[in-house]
Amino acid sequence: MFLINLGEWWIRDVKHQLPNDDLILIQITSTQDPFQISPVEDKFFKVFKFRFDDIDLKDFELIQETIKENGLNDSFKDNDRNDYLKLIKLISDEQAKEIASILIWAKNNSKNVIVNCQAGISRSGAIAEIGHELLGFDDPKNLSCLRHANKYVKEKVGFYINLLNCEKNACSTI
Repeated sequence: MFLINLGEWWIRDVKHQLPNDDLILIQITSTQDPFQISPVEDKFFKVFKFRFDDIDLKDFELIQETIKENGLNDSFKDNDRNDYLKLIKLISDEQAKEIASILIWAKNNSKNVIVNCQAGISRSGAIAEIGHELLGFDDPKNLSCLRHANKYVKEKVGFYINLLNCEKNACSTI
């Protein structure tokens, strides 16, 4: 089973037939962007939608740049990190756990996964990388977009994949 990351443009402009019996779509948008309804949404076995921003908590410069790009500089008077973070939605524990659960279920049920975000690089790249590393999905890099994985997303989803797998294995030994 494969797991690939793709940009929004690929999902929107897909021209070829997709198998709908074994393909799951995990779609991620930023908090400021509306969910795009894909013209091929009915081609997927199941579609899961998540909304969180492409921010790595450890990269304060990226946070500042995002605020500036979105015209929010006038919203506050100083560079207090907490003020910035109030305006940005990072991936939550609940979202990370749900994504981890979806990936584990897909792997256990022989489903292929496409994960996409706007560019198909950071958020979707993080989910693709951790799915390959921890769950052993095939990695057809020739089909995927470039990856510059968001470390925060990767760590958080990876934590829940490990936790859920550990819980499953602990329960099965009792």
